[in-house]
Amino acid sequence: MSVETYDNAVIERIRTLGRPPYRAVVKRTYDESRKAEALADTFRVFQKSLRLVPPIDWRQDPAGSRSSRYELHTLQLLDVLFHLYLVDGSLGALDRARSIGIDWIRANAPDEPRVSEFAWYDMAVGLRAPYLAFLLRASVHEGRIEPTEAALLLTSLRSHGEYLVDGANYAHGHNHGLFQDEGLFLIADYLPWLAEADEWREVASRRAIETLRATINETEAVHLEHSPAYHLVIVNLVRRLRHQTEVGGAELDDLLRRLEETAAWFVMPDGTLPELGDTDQVAAPAWVLDRIPGDTSGCRLFSESGYAVVRTPESYLIATAGYHGSGHKHADELSFVLYEAGRRIVGDSGRYGYYESDPHRVYARSSHAHNVLVVDDQSFGWKGATPYGSGILAGGEDGGWFGIVGENPLLRAQSVEHVRLFLYRPAHALVIVDDVRSDADHEYMRLLHFGVGLELDAAGDLLHLRAPGFAGALHAWAIDGGSSRRLRRGSEQPDLRGWSYSGDRQRREVTTVEFADRGRDGVYALALSLQDSPMRVRLAANEADEYRIVVDFDGRIYQLTARLGGGVLQVNEREIA
Repeated sequence: MSVETYDNAVIERIRTLGRPPYRAVVKRTYDESRKAEALADTFRVFQKSLRLVPPIDWRQDPAGSRSSRYELHTLQLLDVLFHLYLVDGSLGALDRARSIGIDWIRANAPDEPRVSEFAWYDMAVGLRAPYLAFLLRASVHEGRIEPTEAALLLTSLRSHGEYLVDGANYAHGHNHGLFQDEGLFLIADYLPWLAEADEWREVASRRAIETLRATINETEAVHLEHSPAYHLVIVNLVRRLRHQTEVGGAELDDLLRRLEETAAWFVMPDGTLPELGDTDQVAAPAWVLDRIPGDTSGCRLFSESGYAVVRTPESYLIATAGYHGSGHKHADELSFVLYEAGRRIVGDSGRYGYYESDPHRVYARSSHAHNVLVVDDQSFGWKGATPYGSGILAGGEDGGWFGIVGENPLLRAQSVEHVRLFLYRPAHALVIVDDVRSDADHEYMRLLHFGVGLELDAAGDLLHLRAPGFAGALHAWAIDGGSSRRLRRGSEQPDLRGWSYSGDRQRREVTTVEFADRGRDGVYALALSLQDSPMRVRLAANEADEYRIVVDFDGRIYQLTARLGGGVLQVNEREIA
């Protein structure tokens, strides 16, 4: 990278702009211990304390992970120093930030072949650029930078802008592209006199709107990367686009409001997120909790986006079936998460981490880590398949029962048609009916992954569930007789089974139940009692788009009828005895 020369007139032009506003992706508050650490040259990178004094080894791997190498190159670590400068008035903190920023630039020229793979990685560039731009402006404003260093920063920022504006580097149709657009727009705003600034601003604005439309279902206001966590990421990004840039105008204001309303449906009663797709088991931010209405009871279908949610103040069920692209996609068609009695009763795999060759990451994304029906022990082949959109077909409610019906289009590659029906009465029971059709014999295996801390005991055709404050039972029914049943927990040989991942490489053993049957056509049911009283079910009739299920539960025998017609699911309960 050849450094351009700038005379004092350029420095004076920057100085006349005054003290810059601080606009960046990560802006946190810090306690006194964290501030003291930063003033002693110690920073947190991917939750690991790291001493950074120039010259810094920018190829190091702070936490032995891809994510830590990536985070190091975003320069998010400068945020604490900027906080010290802006809030505490510490010019020494600004000097430390300048020293680190200059060191990064000198070690990571864009034409240097030996730099880290994350030095010029799409999203890292977008996140880093505003930190460097603020650093230049603030250092000039305070008179804390030499002209040669200012020239180096300005040259690097031009390189950042050229990288971000280049369509060959752009993450089309992916949330990373939005972070690139945000960074490009903010460089243009921080350095408005540059000849390229207007072009950068126009390109960033246009691309951001295009990418939002490609990655969000505007009708339902749902982000389409298969993960509640990334829906929240995009809400925050859209909020910053509105508050920190000129992108979108009133149209984006309306979208932001509806995205925030949708986010409230992705929060369980304990305030955590359901671990679907690449979502960790983490608490939802306060702004989401504030948007949950006082009366939280009801059902919400996102039938174009691939989610269905039932919730009450103490109960929660979310089902998923969607394929919109490769972003954060798992083989999890018709999987679900169930929350009752203050705990996850049925959980999903979660993210594990972005280590695509790690066996636990491979497992976490496979069908065998989800609450699904698999055919012939094969994970769903979504890679290379055409995205089908949503598999959620309809929903309905009657007499306290909520119904959701969906299909798994990916099984058509195995010549199998699969429809799944959920019948859910919060705090009482969940019934799952799987209807499969094929012209050839197959093994159909249904998988359930129970929450951490749940103990299962077999008693004949029942599995009793126990945990502090909870007792329930599971009954399986098959149209051709009994299904074979196997329990797995924390298995590593001959294959991974019975694992859940609450965060980055944080693995926990869970009990997985496998029910296997063989045949061509079949109807199978699972009845999960959520009370200390077993439930047994059997199919009374299965006609076109109608299921009649006899339920024996808590001293009563009654029939549940679910009828699909005109895109509406009708649910009815009728007493038999």
